[in-house]
Amino acid sequence: MKKSRGSSNSGLRSPEPGLEQKASSSKAPTQKPQPNVMMRIHYASRNTSGYITEQTKESILRVAVPMNEKFNITGVLICVKDMFFQIIEGPKQHLEMLFENIMRDPRHCNITKLDSTLFQDEAERMFPAWYMKQLDGMSWSSDDLTSRAGKFKVQDAYCALKNMIATVLASEYLKQASSYNISMSKEDAYYVMMVDFMHYKKFLYHLHQIEGGYQLLVKFVGNMLEMIKRHDGKHIMLMESSILILFEKDIPDHALSVAVKLLENLDSFRKNVNREEMEAFYCNIGITKALLNYKKLTSLNNCISKVSRLQNAADSCAYCVVFDECVFDSVGLNSAWKSQNLLKKIVTEEEEVAFTIVNDKNIKVSKEEMMELLNRLH
Repeated sequence: MKKSRGSSNSGLRSPEPGLEQKASSSKAPTQKPQPNVMMRIHYASRNTSGYITEQTKESILRVAVPMNEKFNITGVLICVKDMFFQIIEGPKQHLEMLFENIMRDPRHCNITKLDSTLFQDEAERMFPAWYMKQLDGMSWSSDDLTSRAGKFKVQDAYCALKNMIATVLASEYLKQASSYNISMSKEDAYYVMMVDFMHYKKFLYHLHQIEGGYQLLVKFVGNMLEMIKRHDGKHIMLMESSILILFEKDIPDHALSVAVKLLENLDSFRKNVNREEMEAFYCNIGITKALLNYKKLTSLNNCISKVSRLQNAADSCAYCVVFDECVFDSVGLNSAWKSQNLLKKIVTEEEEVAFTIVNDKNIKVSKEEMMELLNRLH
């Protein structure tokens, strides 16, 4: 592998001769580790050579795939500008040695381990058929996490990758904000919103086939970003189909108003396209409240995971918007949201109490109708 992107690059490849030599020369421990103990590591790093080129990516794949196959390591690499985001998984002993090798690799810098998990069964792998899969930084989606060669845990994998990217990019934003605002050196309250546009790639292709369809999508996205800005929100694009939005002011109205206006704008966009199948193009929105500081990556990661779970709850219910008790309790009793009964308590599929907004634009078509409309896209 070339030196261009060693950090993450070495991540999904098996270690250079180092891992193999260490594995064979090291003495057996007194207590043999369980042969079926597996590990998964999520980490991010920067390429010491700067922006990651196609040539760098190709060099990674050329070395990584055969080496990872040799050591039974699987995973995914996502490159965003000069950043690597990787999830690697495999036998614990091999994975720990691999990660040690990555930490020493001069091609990496700012290596941050975001999560490390043990599991017992090969069936628990997120990427059982990929010795190294490279996904496009901004244009990948959950549709890309499927393979005929293995049953992937698509939803789990999608959330893990998206949350990792969101944590790092949000940390970058908070760090930048702290240089302009002295109060950011402490934890500040934020309302955190995550928006996912479902089946985005399918609809993007579909809109390209409709005269003027893509232009309407561009206009919708532009209006959405402008509307977020007007409500004092800072948007962070995680990929083409997913956005993280931070609202710094300690009032929930901005987040709730943006959620409603986004749904209204989406409804107008569907009507402008004027195709029945567009009713299946919708978004899931999760909202929570948290104290954030770029120095506390763990708490930031926990917040991202929390808002992602709320978004998943929206995916499995009839509503587009789901938020938690922290947000509900922050809404003033005299505000229109509560005085006009515009907020409603629900129970999620996981049997947890959450809340949603009472609005006809917040209701999805039934799952049966959704499937029927999606089938028309093929």
